[in-house]
Amino acid sequence: MSIVNWLSDGPDWPKLAYATGVCKQRWWAALLHVQNYLKPNACLYQTWYLTVDTQLYMLSPLVLIFLYLKIPKIYMRKFYAHTPARAAPYVIGIMYGYILKTYRGKTIQLQKKFILPIWICALVAMAFCVFAPNETLSENYYVPHFFDQFLSSYLRSMWAASVGWVILACTHGFGGPIEWFLSLTIWKLPSRMSYAVYLVHLPVIMIRTNGMLKSEYFTDLETIYAASSYAFISMLVAFALCVVIDAPCSTLQKAAFVPSQTSKKVNGANVQEKDNKTRL
Repeated sequence: MSIVNWLSDGPDWPKLAYATGVCKQRWWAALLHVQNYLKPNACLYQTWYLTVDTQLYMLSPLVLIFLYLKIPKIYMRKFYAHTPARAAPYVIGIMYGYILKTYRGKTIQLQKKFILPIWICALVAMAFCVFAPNETLSENYYVPHFFDQFLSSYLRSMWAASVGWVILACTHGFGGPIEWFLSLTIWKLPSRMSYAVYLVHLPVIMIRTNGMLKSEYFTDLETIYAASSYAFISMLVAFALCVVIDAPCSTLQKAAFVPSQTSKKVNGANVQEKDNKTRL
């Protein structure tokens, strides 16, 4: 953020400069993931959710304990009903993770007549989550409204449940062409860069929008050009971030936590041992 602050300037630039000031004042809050409870809070605006996600991760053992203790489902429903709104997708993810772990190395028995309808429901639900909120952006939209309340209550849970089904189906051979498509090697690099893209994409957007010196007229084509350039530049910056920070840190982590190889001689031949496996 300190670097971004020097890249441009404009009438709306104080918004970005403010974030830089927050970084200087509250950088430790971002590292400790407590920034959502302090003022000023987020150093990078979008990282407030990383803090929430990390806090939910730290609290997840409370849910896992009930799963392993085989608590009756009635209790689970009451327990889930009182969790914070942002925790709902996380809890759904824990449930899918529990199923995947339970059936690891096993085959889930699911009749073929149910697979296609579930896929249709999942894809329709994902499309609904993407396009339905557009109605709430209308100038004539009335708030409060039942539809808006429905979206606030169930939208994130619907998305999490649908994505969870995609993972579950592709893991156990129910994915068909979708499993083939998601397994292509072209996704390997973007998946490694996705976290870095999440970190840098908003500053990339703010550099342009907060540094504009004149009014801009909206057109569909200009929006497509802008979105494409944002995505491309974000991936370039993210790639540099991965090379400079992620790759070296990953190497250091492996060196620190992966058991080192030891060599010894057996009948005059060198043997390397790693993870209790010998290899001549």
